[in-house]
Formats: sequence, structure tokens, C-alpha cells
Amino acid sequence: MMLVISSLSLPAFSHSNTERIIVRFKQGITPFASDEIHRNLGIKSAKKLSNINSIEVLELPSDISAQNAVKLYKMNPNILYAEPDYHIRVDPVEGATLTRSEVQYAKQWALQNDGQKVGKYVGIQDADINAPESWELTKGDKDVVVGVIDTGIFYTHPNLKDNIWVNPGEIAGNGIDDDNNGFKDDIHGINTVERSGDPLDDNGHGTHCAGVIGASGKADDGTFGVNQKISIAGCKFLDGDGGGRMSDALICLDYFAKLKARKKDPVNLVAVNASWGGGRYSEAMLDAIKKLRDLGVLFIAASGNDRENNDEVDSYPADYKLDNIISVAATNNKDELAYFSNYGKHTVHVGAPGMDILSTYLDDQYKIFSGTSMATPYVTGLVGLLKSKDPSLDWKQLRNLVLTGGTPLDSLKDKTITGRRIRSADSHGIGSLTCVNQRARARILPASDKVSVKVGENVDFFVIDIKCAGVESKPSMAVNMGRTVEFVDRQGTGNYSAVWTADAPGSYTFDLGAGDKVDVEVRD
Repeated sequence: MMLVISSLSLPAFSHSNTERIIVRFKQGITPFASDEIHRNLGIKSAKKLSNINSIEVLELPSDISAQNAVKLYKMNPNILYAEPDYHIRVDPVEGATLTRSEVQYAKQWALQNDGQKVGKYVGIQDADINAPESWELTKGDKDVVVGVIDTGIFYTHPNLKDNIWVNPGEIAGNGIDDDNNGFKDDIHGINTVERSGDPLDDNGHGTHCAGVIGASGKADDGTFGVNQKISIAGCKFLDGDGGGRMSDALICLDYFAKLKARKKDPVNLVAVNASWGGGRYSEAMLDAIKKLRDLGVLFIAASGNDRENNDEVDSYPADYKLDNIISVAATNNKDELAYFSNYGKHTVHVGAPGMDILSTYLDDQYKIFSGTSMATPYVTGLVGLLKSKDPSLDWKQLRNLVLTGGTPLDSLKDKTITGRRIRSADSHGIGSLTCVNQRARARILPASDKVSVKVGENVDFFVIDIKCAGVESKPSMAVNMGRTVEFVDRQGTGNYSAVWTADAPGSYTFDLGAGDKVDVEVRD
């Protein structure tokens, strides 16, 4: 039996419906050694995903299942991990499709809410991100680049074309891979479904997200994005039906990592927007998002539309415990948690407008969508505004300003980590662009106030303690019986972690201050 491996980074790829798996070799395994492993298993070798060390995708013949292939590779001591190539899709709640003449600024309640009725509800005044106030400080900057990993972007749309990224390393239309990144003529991004340099949208979801981030319209003449000036790069990995594969999303992440890291014409990429989810825990996806973190790029992720508590039911990629991820819930125009939105006191960071959102769509049309998919680009757009106002801000400071600058809501208390809906600017030191003394403190781990472990097992603690762009002083944690546990901030982000090893049976109370206590029962 022969398995066929295809490189993640090369355009040529089969698009059959057969199953795929993803494997990564351990560090130090040479290309010759990995090829030998494949040959011993009757498998052809392939090139690796260069920016995500030694990851390969294997497309399987019809007579072998992904489950059996994963087991086969896990038996080899040189394999770090092997996993299925999970399916991913987007499924927003659709509303009306509008022409340009039907678009009104008043319908964009998320930017400015005066209590107008949009969709089902009459809104509440000021339940918005305060976009006009932020535009007095900055309307964005074309030098700031964000990536949209989605169904692509309809980049000729009248309200988007001025804010679409143009690859300075590529010459349009010459059929040559000028920047040597594996894709020809990738002027505005890439298409991993067709393995081309054309990310043109044929679904509409990605175009809608791009418009929330950076539509360049004027009142009563198209739609506004959070930024009126920005550069949006597209990576299409979802097809016209909104479905795709994990491996194709990994190519997108690798593509953006290469743009950020390349020596000639490096791209000022500050964030990628991930308004999708699906599949189980993936080591490969975790590695890819870590790579972005190492390069200084934020990963903004939708929390999900299943009305579930992400503390109890994982939703990936939003739930990976990485400090460059911001997980986003959706709110409505009454500052309530949207009825469809996932939530999580210890897993979802902030809320953002995500119900009855008007934005750009295919051709020169506009569409109203609802979903955490729509809330996520409001956060990505805010990151772009922050970077345009102060180019010196790094990813850690950008993240902290998003988390601390929001408006506290009763509807998000105990539903998100910060209990806040994002706010771009405000008065009295409130708002991400105008933050002075706002602080956010929350426990991420343990997710429960009561924990049960055996002797010898570890209990992980993880606490966020930040103020505006910076961090607060290291929190302390006292344990009954005169013990203390030391917190460490390894990334300098205000994310403090600690590990306690249960060394004897008994009941232990961990006091983290501010009335936050965790009871741990240790069994023999």
C-alpha cells in the first residue's frame, strides 16, 4: 500500500475527498531520516512546512482510515505527534442582502448606537464601540497590515479595494513566484483551496469580516470599517460552501508567518482574524499560532455560535491557552450576550458587537450577518487602530489594551474573562485608545473553584493581571498550613502561571486575593 504525501507549502495538491493526517517529526530528525521513515512505511517523502518545523500532511488512499494511519505514525519514536486533518466550517446567521443605495450608516449600530432599531431589537444608546470618538484620534494607517484567514476577500468591492494589501515582493500578472514563497502572483494573498495566488471570495463570509475591519465608506455611501485606512491581506482556505480543512488553514498561518519574517520587504502584520472553528485539539494548529506569537502577531478567534460554555466544552482554535490569542463572544445592540454566542468565565476574553452586523459582501453588495464571526473582526479592527495610533506598541501591549479598555457589562460578568465589551475610545481614562487606569484581573486556571487530584499530580494556576498596556505587580497566592506558591510571568504579558504539586493527602485552600479562592482535595 502506498500513502501519498503532499507538501503544505507547494501549490500542487490533490483535492480528493480522501482522508488526510498531519504529522510532525521530533527536533533533530534530518530530512534524510524522515524520508527513510516514510519509505519503511511505503510512503513517499515530501517537503516540510518550513516555518512550522517539520510538519507534513499525508493524503491517504481510500483503503486506510485516518485513525489507523495516526496509530501507525504514533508508534514511531521519531514522531512528535500525528493527528487527523480536521474539517472546519463557518455557519453564520444570515440576514438581508442590500445594494449600495439601501445602505445607511444608522444600520451600523456597532459603531454608533443611538437607540435605533436594527434587526429584532431597539438598541440602547451607547451600546457600541465608540467609533466616531476613536476616529478623532486615528482613522487607521495603510502601513498596518492584518490577515483574514477565511473564505477569501472580494477585493474589488468598492468599499474594500482601497484597503486591500498589495504584496511589495510580487509583480502582478507575470506568472512568476517573485518572492519565492511558493505562490505565483500572490498580490493580495493566497488561495489554499485551489493552491493559487488569488484569494477571491466566492462565499461572502470573509468579505464581510474584512469590511468590519476596514471598509472605507462614508456615511450613506457604503459601510464603514473600524479602520478607514488599513491593509487587509487575504488567505482563502474555506470553499464556496464555507467548509475547509485544518491543513489548509495551517498553510495560511505559514504564509503569514513567512510574510512577517522575510528579510526583503517584511510585512508589518499585527494580527490575523480567525472567524471560524472546528475539529478537536490540534498540536499542529497550536504550533502554528505559537509561531505567530514568536513573530509578534496576535490571533483573534471566534468563541463559537453553539450557546455553550467554553469552560466546559472546548472550542478550537479559540480555547488554546496561548497569550497571543484573544477569544471573542458576541453582543447585541442592547449590550446583552447574543443568544447564539459561546461564553466562558475562564476561556473567552471579551465581548464585541456580533448580532445584525451590516458589512461588505460579494460583488458590490452588502449583507447583514450575525455570529461570533462578526464580533471577532471588531477586535481585529481595534488592534489595527491601536497600532496606527502608536506604532511602537508590541503584541503584548496591543492585547492588554484590548482587554483592559472595554466597558464592563453585567451581561458579560462571569461570562467572559474580563466581563467587558470592547470600547475603542472614551473619556475619563476609559477605552483602549484612551486607557489610563483600567485594570483587568481574572483567574484562567483552574476553571473550577473546587479541584480534586491524587498525590503526585499537579494543579496549574493561571492568572491575568494587567493595567492598560502594561502589567500589574505579580500576584501572590497563599495556601493554608503556611505554604505559598510562586507566580511567574514568562512572556511579560501579565499572564502569571504557577504549578503546585500535591505531596500529601488533605484539603487545601489557595487564596489568590480579591476574594478569589480555590479548594483542592488531594486523594491517596
